Amino acid sequence: MKSITEKAVVERKKAVELLSSIVSLEAITGAATTMAKCHNPRFSSNRGQFAAAQKVVDAARDALRKAGLGSKALNYLSGMNFNRLDRDNLAHAGDVVEGIYAIVDAREEV
Repeated sequence: MKSITEKAVVERKKAVELLSSIVSLEAITGAATTMAKCHNPRFSSNRGQFAAAQKVVDAARDALRKAGLGSKALNYLSGMNFNRLDRDNLAHAGDVVEGIYAIVDAREEV
């Protein structure tokens, strides 16, 4: 009999495999890292890098939607505002894999 921890590890591996077949987790992680490094409105020169990284996240979010999936983390990253460092923080995004959910109805999306 598998323990709860072992079951969680198996479920996470399944989620990673599913996501990897649809989007590049490395690209998403890289984009999130870039967004975190550039998310400071005092340095407006970072705005372009932030926006480019956010486009990578947007593309991944859209690819998941086409597959009938969603990610709370990708939704959060996609909605981050460069000028709102006080409100939008990468630490609040959560984990992309843990935040996966099936989209039942796009109007009811979290």
